[in-house]
Amino acid sequence: MNGVGSRLRRARGGVVLFVAGGFLVLASIAYAIVGLQNPSFEDGLNGWEVHSERGHDSNREIVYGNGGVKGPAVPCDGSSYGICVTGTDTFQYYLNGDDDPNQTASETVTPPVGSKMLRLDGPFPSYYAQQRRHRMVVQQQFTVDSANPVLKLYYNLYSFDSPNYDLVELRANLIDENGALIASEQHAPVGGGGSLNTTGWLQRSIDLSAYVGQQVNLRITLAGTRDRQVPSWAYVDADLATTPPPSGPAPDTAAPETTITKKPKKALKAKGKKKAKASFSFTSTEPGSSFQCKLDKGGWKGCSSPVKVSARKGSHTFQVRATDAAGNVDATPAKANFKVKAAKSKKKK
Repeated sequence: MNGVGSRLRRARGGVVLFVAGGFLVLASIAYAIVGLQNPSFEDGLNGWEVHSERGHDSNREIVYGNGGVKGPAVPCDGSSYGICVTGTDTFQYYLNGDDDPNQTASETVTPPVGSKMLRLDGPFPSYYAQQRRHRMVVQQQFTVDSANPVLKLYYNLYSFDSPNYDLVELRANLIDENGALIASEQHAPVGGGGSLNTTGWLQRSIDLSAYVGQQVNLRITLAGTRDRQVPSWAYVDADLATTPPPSGPAPDTAAPETTITKKPKKALKAKGKKKAKASFSFTSTEPGSSFQCKLDKGGWKGCSSPVKVSARKGSHTFQVRATDAAGNVDATPAKANFKVKAAKSKKKK
């Protein structure tokens, strides 16, 4: 976990989510809860263990909800600090990060699952609001349920900071001495520093079917910052599913085939120094394809069927290739050879 720790220390602020699991032969696994409990926080923080960290230390007195062992529980009272379960959340903030009371706006965040969601820190009203240098942690250990092996996680990062400072990361690690990775995803805030930006609700499904009966740990973390300025906060929600979402269609990697359907049947004739015009028609095996044509050693140029090309006396080669909607180009262009001859001049009587 040293790599993860060093990454969090470098990050100025952000959200880290990870699921960890693996083979455990301890007898205690038989008593682990089957399936993620209270996934969408409809029952508050019940089923979840919450704490805060600064570096590697725990400091639970600053936690909302079910509270800490070092001090009294802090109520979820709308303060801009801690771990809180909330319903639809509406807050006011200053536009452009300034504290001008005449330049304010309102934002509403709605839970994507059920009527509740988790809020880590925030909401903060402006760029100048102070944010403590702690890491908020919510986690739950459970045994993967064969009936609902898919975790669907939703997260939404709000920040007054710039990209590359605040980080949203979805991570799944096996619980073993090597911390083998199951899945990983990360998102930085959008926009520039000073004004409030949001990633919007992002969704990530993690299929744990291969780990049914094994113990896993879901850990949701808002990473601490290196300073108290330019705050960030996040909303998180979760759900369970019986099967992973259907995958999209396989990417199209097959190139189309191009066929010339019409070409000159005999030699063309050019009068004097004039060029002859040759007409070609062609098709592609994939509807919606675009075409490029070339004559002899000339370059490829966009064209459509039918096309006419001008050529001087001599032997010529016309080529055409199709490109499908996915960008695949026919590597074997269709070819047609033709000749242009000088027209016989009429004899004067």
